[in-house]
Amino acid sequence: MKINKRSLFQVDKLSLVLFGGMLIILLFIFKPLIIQGGAVWGDSPFFYPEGLKELFREPQIWVNRNHNFGGVELSLWLAPLMFLYGSLYKFFNLENGAIIKLLFYFPSLIFSVISPIIFARYLKLPTIVQFFTSLLYFTNTYFLLLIDGGQVGVTLAYSIFPLSLTFLLKLFNKPSVNSFYLALLFYFVLQVADARIALISIFAGILWVFAAAVLNKSLQGLRNLWILGPFGLALAGISSYWLIPLLTVSSGAPGILSSNSQSTLLDSFALFQPHWPLNQFGKISSPPPYFAGIPVLILSGLLYRRIDRKYWVAFVCFFIFAFLAKGNSKPLGGIYEWAVASVPFGVSFRDSTKFFIPLILLGGLLLGLGVNNISGLFKSKFYKLGVVLGVAVYLLIIIKPVWLGQLNGVLSGKQASGDFNNIYQKLSKDESFFRTVWFPEKSPFSFQTEDKPALDAKSLAQNRPFASLNTGNDPYNFFTKDDWTDYFRLLGIKYLVLSGDPREIDLTDDKKELEYVQGLIKETPGVEKVQWGTNFPIYEVSEVRPKIFATNKLLLVLGGEDVYSEVGSKQIVAQGLLFLDDGKTDPRFLDIVASESATLVFNKSDENDFLLSFLQKYFTSLKDVLTTQWAKRESSDYLSWKYELLQKGIDTHEFDYGKSIQFSTVPNEKTTMMVNAPTNGQYMLAIRSMSRELQSLLKLSFNKESVNIPYARAGRFEWYTKGPINLKKGNHELVLQNIDGIHVFNTAGLVPLGEWNKVSSDVRELITKFNKVVIDGSEKRKELSELVFNGKWTAVDHKMISPTKYKVSSISGYPWIIFTDSFNGNWKLIKGSESISSLPFYSMVNGFYIPKQMDNLGIVFKGQDQVRWGIYFSALSILSLIIIFLYTRGKKL
Repeated sequence: MKINKRSLFQVDKLSLVLFGGMLIILLFIFKPLIIQGGAVWGDSPFFYPEGLKELFREPQIWVNRNHNFGGVELSLWLAPLMFLYGSLYKFFNLENGAIIKLLFYFPSLIFSVISPIIFARYLKLPTIVQFFTSLLYFTNTYFLLLIDGGQVGVTLAYSIFPLSLTFLLKLFNKPSVNSFYLALLFYFVLQVADARIALISIFAGILWVFAAAVLNKSLQGLRNLWILGPFGLALAGISSYWLIPLLTVSSGAPGILSSNSQSTLLDSFALFQPHWPLNQFGKISSPPPYFAGIPVLILSGLLYRRIDRKYWVAFVCFFIFAFLAKGNSKPLGGIYEWAVASVPFGVSFRDSTKFFIPLILLGGLLLGLGVNNISGLFKSKFYKLGVVLGVAVYLLIIIKPVWLGQLNGVLSGKQASGDFNNIYQKLSKDESFFRTVWFPEKSPFSFQTEDKPALDAKSLAQNRPFASLNTGNDPYNFFTKDDWTDYFRLLGIKYLVLSGDPREIDLTDDKKELEYVQGLIKETPGVEKVQWGTNFPIYEVSEVRPKIFATNKLLLVLGGEDVYSEVGSKQIVAQGLLFLDDGKTDPRFLDIVASESATLVFNKSDENDFLLSFLQKYFTSLKDVLTTQWAKRESSDYLSWKYELLQKGIDTHEFDYGKSIQFSTVPNEKTTMMVNAPTNGQYMLAIRSMSRELQSLLKLSFNKESVNIPYARAGRFEWYTKGPINLKKGNHELVLQNIDGIHVFNTAGLVPLGEWNKVSSDVRELITKFNKVVIDGSEKRKELSELVFNGKWTAVDHKMISPTKYKVSSISGYPWIIFTDSFNGNWKLIKGSESISSLPFYSMVNGFYIPKQMDNLGIVFKGQDQVRWGIYFSALSILSLIIIFLYTRGKKL
């Protein structure tokens, strides 16, 4: 491929006319953003002064913003921009609207015009092609909805994408120290805006080189791909500030392995964002008929006999990206689904529409070729200009909703309601810790800081114990239970704001939903409506707990979360609670717990359940399934499969050890899996399953023997054990067959007999050590309450140093410290040189055992250390690269 040796920035008269007109178009389209000032809507960030102050500090890997009850920040690549965000407030006292325009919107608008031109000029394309490459790049429905939806990071990355791709192709074509560092600089900026789009850009560069090599029938173009090695290492080095934490710190959340694309191949070829123009999730449309001109123009340029081969390269790449942009939609959607689930970091591309970025860039190039060829049919300059202007006007007409003011976000020019400022004035003056829950979700203008987090109401039901309280898919069903306020108090949720859906256009359904929720809330004892001068209701829950407190007692529960209703939530939340079969807990910590500090609760369970909770490392999961006719459900889909089973007559509130489930309702259905024997020897086989009726038969086939699994408890998980069994080292097939009835299978395991016997002995000692309460359905609620109601809680002195570090003091007689951010194993309690791991209290928050009164304790998120190491390594990499550049600049590679 010939390379343009002229300056990429050289301009002729025709270019000045065309691109001058393009700037006028830009100003008109984005007038609401540039002039009217509506910079915040949808996903765009809004920080009150208290929030802006929090940005000027070391990047935090644990944050409460965008995470109910806190979570691992997976987009740490934005840290340099967010630090700059905070700096502009600290040193220049700029307010949020000015900062977001200065950092994101204005650079995005400028580069979305300039970058495609530079890309096209690098390829030595005619002026008309350059013009349409740029015009389409900033007037397409995808980019307009990015701006309108406030996706500021993606918007900035979108605008830089063509520029970074240009310098990568220059590096591939003629490697030199200068081209290496230029490409590295732009890719660093690109990955700061959005690392996922940086990966797509690198992929696009590689794809371009391979397509050119195939079409040119020469491997000559591949000779410089070796530069990807040092380039990738250098980019990874300077990106270590987010790569190291990402690779080493667990988010604690279940993986999501499926694509959620709503695009089709038709959308791809029409360069049409299916949410246009409403930009509401779940509400999609097909391209209107008048979008047909785009694929026609794209393909028309290839109908001419004599065209430069680079256009064919562009078309091959365009065609591939068209398939990627549609995600898991037909045809061949299964390939994309597999890639998302199997390729490293593939889950980052669940939203396949990010592939629209190279698709639109290449589509604009091909469309420009079509216009250029059509205009070439006319000798008259007047007709040539008419063709160009006609197509330009067409491209502007098909996005008429933006001209007619029919968009609903940033480009609508909407301003924030004064209600949010009223709420801010009230909440910011309350110096205590509390959480605020917004119905159905937070507005961008919701006040929130690290010590006053804001929660999305519609997501609460995804958290335990709300998930267990909920019935069906209604996210607010748990409000029908009388005891929901007990859990709100436990978690420090003080205010309920029924502000409505900030993304909704038709508020009819939204209003009905809020009226339904308000009806459930307003009559609840201990909940009062506050009068803050807002147009929507706000309620206050009395006597909420601090973020960190202590209890004198821990209930060690074997069995489901129906223990809350069996005993009573007020009694339960007066003390700590730990579910030993939630898959998050290693019960071996019980060896060091004083006998008076905990009580064992067997909730329709037995000693076998206690024993197997110590042997979780041997359990199988869905990945061990070879073939199955049973329905498979992931742990993360708990609300859905819990409701499915309820509809089939099984009301379950139990845990699945994080191993997921399978269920069968049809006789003779089989599921086959492999269980592993690590060495030759004797083993115990354990199967965890349940049946709706005791008399239903489930056939187990293993080691050339078959047996029907007996049940003692209908509608409850129980363990069937068999052994000792002599087995050879290796994998062994296990088959379960539904003979009749409805069966649910959770997990299985092969346990070495020696370990089984040792753990059995330890469990018997622990049962003797602790007080024991057995719930088998025969007790009265009052009797149960008396058995376990000896717990009490108290506040403890604590101070938040940062979102990842707290100073705490313990209190004598209260050995259990509860910290109500989301449970994550990286939370540690530091006692001198000793580090104590967190326990998943209520299967949701963090708990620690401190038997003696101590001052100067610390609760820290150890993953923050990885952030610091990442920053150090990034700084070292940048310094090394600067030194290398000073010694090698101007040289060829």
